[in-house]
Amino acid sequence: MTKIIKNNLTYSSGARYTELTQAQYDLLSDAEKHNGKMYFIVDANGDGNNFQPVIYSNTEREIGVWIDGKPLYEQTIYCSALPDNSSTNLTTPSNLELLIDAYGFCNSKTLTGYMRPLPFAAGGTNDIRIDLNDGTLRVVTFSNWSGYDAYIIVRYTKSTDTVGSGTWTPQGVPAKHLSDTEHIIGTWVDGSTLYEKTISLGALPNNAVGTVAHGISNLKMVVSSDGTAYNSSGTNLPLPYISGGSSHYTIDFNVGTTNITITTYTNRSAFTGYLTLQYIKTS
Repeated sequence: MTKIIKNNLTYSSGARYTELTQAQYDLLSDAEKHNGKMYFIVDANGDGNNFQPVIYSNTEREIGVWIDGKPLYEQTIYCSALPDNSSTNLTTPSNLELLIDAYGFCNSKTLTGYMRPLPFAAGGTNDIRIDLNDGTLRVVTFSNWSGYDAYIIVRYTKSTDTVGSGTWTPQGVPAKHLSDTEHIIGTWVDGSTLYEKTISLGALPNNAVGTVAHGISNLKMVVSSDGTAYNSSGTNLPLPYISGGSSHYTIDFNVGTTNITITTYTNRSAFTGYLTLQYIKTS
């Protein structure tokens, strides 16, 4: 039976999808609606419980509008090997004008489940930076990271668009539904089911390394990871926390197949942390 993706109904793992409007879907025959394909209804409004799927793609997608009214684009770029204490150019989207955001993860080719968020700050000597240099998107490393490949998600505007030409659409701003229960939120670039889960880290370590079980079965690859830490005085820190080159204040984490490892370089035990992971599974 075909599973129709509309307002976050569940669907079969690994299946491919087609995006179309409700009107286009209504014109399909019964045979077309039940041909084993998933359908994303892109003009169905989300309300927090019924929300639009998140779709990562290695082709350019228009996802919303930038503050000047230009269309906002997103693309996932694969890097087969990070550089060895140098820089490497990535495939730069055509007519890229303003790089709004660049983030992702790198994955060890030899250590199963050993992943790092990008950009990565480890006190200077092991940092990994993503930037736009003279119109070219690149990754810069400060030690040997050639044993890692990477997926980098970039959001940007284009010089060929005019101010105010963007179209605000429901899929441009998917509702964020954070939960400590694993739930399906969309697909990865290869069509794999994309999951999301928010994990409580509890009190952060005191100048030490701590581990927290994430409770995710059959974890294959973390697509995105971000979080926050806060204390009773109202101070909030984004995770990972980059301290501007000094490891004394950095808060680092990596995700393995079973645990999340958190490293602090000063006493952060007054802070409570939460980490949200987006990921795909082996089965």
